[in-house]
Amino acid sequence: GVARRMNTSGMFPNDVVFDEAGRLLLMSSGDRLTMFDATTGKIVGGPTPPITRGEGVQIVRLAFGGAGTIAAAVDNDGFLHTFTVPELEPLQSRFGAQPDGAYAVAVSPDGRLAASGSDSGTIAIWSVETGELFGETLRGHDNRVLALRFGADSRRLLSLGQDGSIVSWGLDATEWIDTACRIANRNLTEAEWTRCVGEAECQPSCFATVAGVAVDD
Repeated sequence: GVARRMNTSGMFPNDVVFDEAGRLLLMSSGDRLTMFDATTGKIVGGPTPPITRGEGVQIVRLAFGGAGTIAAAVDNDGFLHTFTVPELEPLQSRFGAQPDGAYAVAVSPDGRLAASGSDSGTIAIWSVETGELFGETLRGHDNRVLALRFGADSRRLLSLGQDGSIVSWGLDATEWIDTACRIANRNLTEAEWTRCVGEAECQPSCFATVAGVAVDD
């Protein structure tokens, strides 16, 4: 095949990823991002200013999502960052941190959600629009999350752990609400609603079914 060398002079890449169409290539170098045209090798976005904070903090994983309109990065200080494509303008300066570092990242195809996986095996789901957590932290691995992938319909997330396990997570808010209602056997409080589905407007009633009867206060 034909080889094409990107101009990475003065850069020391530590991760690289193609967009779904194979037209763009996103590269991280230390605490900066650069976007290349994969056909011409020319830079079309960045290099960005440093996006991490703290000495020795580096970007460790990259991802595209939102049908190629969103770029995401996580750093070993536990923060998730999102950017426009191809300009690499920040969408969110940075999301909340996972205290033991983030080592995997994914963005849903519909661009609504982003996921980050930590060294201890936890997974955080974030609203791309608001930067807020979507539901509670997911726990299904004994140690580091190595990879995350959303399903094509954005309603499921696969996670691969260093412990060798693969977990499929349902992200349909309706399923989460139904499960929470069945457990509580009553309407959810505003705080419980927020933990289940994030910042969406709290609804007045639970529609979980117990013994075939809808549960209401």
